[in-house]
Parts: sequence; structure tokens; C-alpha cells
Amino acid sequence: MPKIKLCSWNVNGIRAIQKKGFFEWLEDSGFDMVGIQESKAQPDQLTNDFKSTQNYPLTQYNSAEKKGYSGTANFIKASFKPIKIKLGFDITRLSNDFPVLKIDSLEHNKKTTAINYSGLDKQISPDYIPESIKELTEVKQLNKSELEKQILDFNSEGRIIETQHEFIKGKVLTILNIYFPNGGASVDRLKFKLEFYELLLVYLQELKKITPYIIIQGDFNTAHKEIDLARPKENINTTGFMPVERMYLNFLEDLGYRDIFRILNPQKAEIYTWWSFRTAARSRNIGWRIDYFFVSEELEAYVSSAEVLTKQEGSDHCPISLELEW
Repeated sequence: MPKIKLCSWNVNGIRAIQKKGFFEWLEDSGFDMVGIQESKAQPDQLTNDFKSTQNYPLTQYNSAEKKGYSGTANFIKASFKPIKIKLGFDITRLSNDFPVLKIDSLEHNKKTTAINYSGLDKQISPDYIPESIKELTEVKQLNKSELEKQILDFNSEGRIIETQHEFIKGKVLTILNIYFPNGGASVDRLKFKLEFYELLLVYLQELKKITPYIIIQGDFNTAHKEIDLARPKENINTTGFMPVERMYLNFLEDLGYRDIFRILNPQKAEIYTWWSFRTAARSRNIGWRIDYFFVSEELEAYVSSAEVLTKQEGSDHCPISLELEW
């Protein structure tokens, strides 16, 4: 029976984690592909030791233009060689009627955060969170120049690697390794994060025209449900758990994508993927589950396991894994 084993890990700097034994771990891991986030390195900062290993001869980095910031990378076995690799949002897929909703502004204060959509009379806020993306049909869309600017801004930060692989019966499996923006630095960065979600939701619908078999893996920088962080009440208006951020994960599910770890472990609590270095939170397990594999509903039947590898150290995040069989 054919099998694929995938791993996702925010390593908080590939050069830093290399000193902690990352490549030794990688060689022994047995995964077909390991996608990392926050590589924080540009090509001229990486020696050949970072670009190829015996078991992972295929390595693809997508680096941010800003040094020491963001970035993603995939380490791929030869047996799982992609048919195609794309870096960032592929602008060639976008048509003139690409329906990305326009966020006019955010209102963010100590108690609550609200989104003002262009063309929508009421705010999106804790008092009104749409149950479905279909409730936003009145919202105006980005025009072509606004959309192109957004894509250039997102792609400059090296946040996405898209790979396509041969799958069952001549079908294609598409995997998106994504490092989602963090909205904590400023209101502008929070808006940037929500706009990233907006574009991704539409982009995924374009990808469905190629194949129904899609995986989104990475650091989403958002805990979805109360079970996914240790202190939900205290963090209700902290970026990463605000209702307006979690809404986009609801929308992702509305489009037919499944948080596969939670599907397989609906009541499993105190399982987290990120802990703050500042407060020694890992030793006390005061964490957040913000790293996910979301799989399209057509792929769900082929998932044999999904795990959070909490014992693996080296970063403020731990790896997560997914296994498919058919």
C-alpha cells in the first residue's frame, strides 16, 4: 500500500536550529517531505550543508527580501520529487474577476477588534461573526491594481511554497507550505494578516480547478478553538485568538478543508505546538496549537494519522506530522 509521510515545523531560524542538530534529525526522520517555516535566511547566507543531504537531495527555499525574516523551505526525498514547484501566490492564475474581498480598516483596542469591509454596513466583531463566507456577498472586491500590490507584498516575505506531486489514478496532490503573518506588531500588520487569509481563501478555490486533493500545512499563527490554547479567556483579544482571526479558519472549513488533527482527536486537550520562550511556557505546557495540516475533504479518507510531536525540541514550535495511505 503506497504511503506518504509529511512534516511541518516552524524552526525559528534554519541557521539557529542547524546548530541544535536539525539536519541530523532530518536525515533520520523518515518523512517524504519536511516543510519548514521561519527559515530566516537568504541564499547567500546558506552553505551547501543547508541545501542538500543524502536522504533529502531536493531542497527549495523561498526567502524573504528582508534578511533574517520570515521565509519557508521544503526538504524533499527524491522519491517524492514534485511535478511542479511555485513560490508565493502564482499571479498568473488570477483573472480580472478574482473575487478577493476588500478590507477598508480595522478598529483595534484593548477590549475588542473589528473589521470594516468595503461595502458592508455592519462591522465584523465579536458581536457579529458570520457563520459562512456567503454572508459577505455585499462586500466590494479588490480591483486589479490593489490585488497585484497585495500579492507582491505577500510574496516579498517568502511565505508560500506550493508543490504538486503525482497521486492516485493519475491525479495530482497539491501541498501548500505556508508561514502565515503574525498580527502582533501593529494594526497594519494585523490587517496584513487578515488580507493574507482573504486572498488564500480565493486562491484555494482556483487550485481546486487543478485537483481536489489539497493540503495546507504550516504555522497559521491562529489558535482556532478554546481547546487549542491553555488560556483562552485571557487571550480573547490577543492576536492569534481574536474572533475576527478565528473567523477565517471557520471560512476555511466552510470551503471544505479539515483540521485533520482535530478531526482525529476531537476531545484531546493540552496538545500545543508553540510555547513562549519568554515565560518558560513549555516546561509548564502553557501553549497554543497554531500549526496545522488542513486537508481538503476529498483527501480526508486517505489520512491514516496526524500527530503533534511535542517531545521534539529545537524551536519554540514543535513539528507536526501527517500520513496518507491508499
